[in-house]
Amino acid sequence: MTPLGTTAPSSGSTPPRTLARSHPGRAPRAARARRAPLAVLAAVALTATTSLTAVAAGPATALDANDLAPGDIVADQVVGDFTIKATSAKKVTVDGSDRTSDRGDVFTQRIKLNGSGTPGPDGNRAIELTVAEPAEVLLQARSGSGSSDRTLGVYDETGAEIDTVPALADDSGVPVATETVDIPAAGTYWIASTGSGINVYRAEILDGSPVDRAPWADVAAPTVDSVVVDPEDPATLLVGYTGLLSDDGADIAHATLYDDGGEVVDRAFVSADGTSGTIALSPPASGTYAVDVRLTRSGRTTPSSPSG
Repeated sequence: MTPLGTTAPSSGSTPPRTLARSHPGRAPRAARARRAPLAVLAAVALTATTSLTAVAAGPATALDANDLAPGDIVADQVVGDFTIKATSAKKVTVDGSDRTSDRGDVFTQRIKLNGSGTPGPDGNRAIELTVAEPAEVLLQARSGSGSSDRTLGVYDETGAEIDTVPALADDSGVPVATETVDIPAAGTYWIASTGSGINVYRAEILDGSPVDRAPWADVAAPTVDSVVVDPEDPATLLVGYTGLLSDDGADIAHATLYDDGGEVVDRAFVSADGTSGTIALSPPASGTYAVDVRLTRSGRTTPSSPSG
């Protein structure tokens, strides 16, 4: 591969439009591997696998932050299969938050637990659910901190913690992870932060129905088709890619910008269905950069670095 540098524009100049090359069959690099320059880089970030993860389509009885009225919750509030436990002294808050999950769920609100919770019938800052048989519960949550991971605990009627779910440090450039918890038996359970604030976006008791999706191994790897200057913002690069986002494709398309030392300097993602799209990246200054685009599907493992 011939090295070709690309200088990020500082005054409206436009990098050359060059189709990226793909290299099917080559083993993925390690996360710190050398990357081809911007004008010739192709990205392959699909993992060959034939298994599928069954995820319910989202029944109306789910707890979804988008469906709630914004403001403070100061008493127990039933929402579908769940009850938000709160008091005037230990309130829960619904407010604006633009986030997207790794399944492509788009959220405009969050449920702020506002601190560690107390599980139980008289608890607070917790989410209660009752099941008639063993079940699987989906959770999408984020730490209230932008720098510290936190943990949701799942508690049974004795107050014992039966499982935990990570709530990663909040980062608008990374999709909210979808986690699942196995509920072992019929009964009432509570979900609460083990310490400090966590934002919940969705909770759902899965009904076990499989989602009919094409095998992940059959989804074509993405290609980088163009990198041009945004005509409305000369400090922004628009990365054009081809890659399928749909039930039969991926959930998210990610673009990452690297400096000439291989360090990440910007990243972004999109989730709108389609066969192609554009992702905006912002280089910090003029220089030589590399870009990659990768596709991900919730529940599927992908390499930390694409083939090139």
